[in-house]
Amino acid sequence: MLKKLMGIVLALVLIMSLFTFAEAEEPVVIRILSSQQTENPEGPLEKSISDAYTALHPNVTFEYIAVNSNEYIKKLTAMGTAGDMADMFQNSSNNLPTTVDLALCEDLNTLFDSEYLDGLQPQMREEASYNGQLLFMPTQSMPMALLYRADWFEEEGLTPPTTWDEFIACGQALTKDTDGDGVIDRYGFAMIATKDSSAGTRFLPILRSFGCREVYLDENGKWQTDVGNDAFKACVQMYADLDVKYQIAQPGTIETSYSEAANLLVAGKAAMMITGSNALGTIYAQNPDLKGKLASCAIPMETQHTSRLGTLGYSIYNGSEHKDICIDYLKFYLEETNALKWTEECYRVPVRTEYYDNPILQEADMKGFVDGIEYAYPWPQFLGIAQTYEIIGSVYQALITGSMDVDTASEQARQEMEELIASYE
Repeated sequence: MLKKLMGIVLALVLIMSLFTFAEAEEPVVIRILSSQQTENPEGPLEKSISDAYTALHPNVTFEYIAVNSNEYIKKLTAMGTAGDMADMFQNSSNNLPTTVDLALCEDLNTLFDSEYLDGLQPQMREEASYNGQLLFMPTQSMPMALLYRADWFEEEGLTPPTTWDEFIACGQALTKDTDGDGVIDRYGFAMIATKDSSAGTRFLPILRSFGCREVYLDENGKWQTDVGNDAFKACVQMYADLDVKYQIAQPGTIETSYSEAANLLVAGKAAMMITGSNALGTIYAQNPDLKGKLASCAIPMETQHTSRLGTLGYSIYNGSEHKDICIDYLKFYLEETNALKWTEECYRVPVRTEYYDNPILQEADMKGFVDGIEYAYPWPQFLGIAQTYEIIGSVYQALITGSMDVDTASEQARQEMEELIASYE
């Protein structure tokens, strides 16, 4: 009787194990919304990592939904509103407030153990959090710094600028008619002066270097702004003067976004650019001959050096039916071999501190970006940050085009910022 009973139990265990195995091997499609799929070398690298995961888990297929970064929030909002969300979607310190408003993110503090999360760089983990919830898993960071042609600096006997006056002097020395035809064909600064996130994320650290805060929380937890004060006026006037007065920036600055500015460095048409470390990957992919000719340093200061971390990662949709696979994939994504591919091929700074001994992080082109972590300020988690780019961008554009003076444009921006803040109270 006992043997018969044991036989029945073993049979049941075998049936259950077979059922579990069959269930585990059921085909699963993980949809991922990603702007990196539109970029090179980021897109191919990201795809190679998901392909490597699929090789280990043949039942899992990744379906990418690629969308340009400038259209990303529109696409995310449309998908979220329509109830057609991807299982995972790219998120960032820049986009986090919008995704909070859409209420799409799972709190990853409840899905990952605390020991694993403690391995994240603290500031980057904070940038991925909102009100104590970890709303996206940081996968890489792109700290801001000044990228420059070290070979041209050496030819001109220049040292990396630490102040804006020094920056202007370097820009003037590097702006040249290189072929002697009477037309300037090399500019000191690849200037981005659009009114969107492309310029806004790069201009706000400059504004902070003047001690001016676009938005900040006061002691009562209320949003305030320094827009319109004397430091603000000094900063936007200096920025416009780089084009109008000092003429160290390329023509068409108000229409130049990140990609056009990076292309100026690729083509040898500009000497300096304020950007995140990811620009190195973009530039080297198009012109490998520039390796060894670029270096980075802290963003010049008026009152202080500043940087933003530019933390990027992935959220898990709180309505996904495949959260367990998303968790496992993100851990795979952040394994040392995969994480450092982003550093070696795309020049992103790792988010796990255990990887910071990688020699590439101390090379001349990366060092200024890594040092930027020390100067990084907490990115404001203000729901109206996208409108802030447009309001502030309107000021430096008005000064560049001459449509308003600094006092008029700054006062208009101050009023618009106060109205914007009031609309989110």
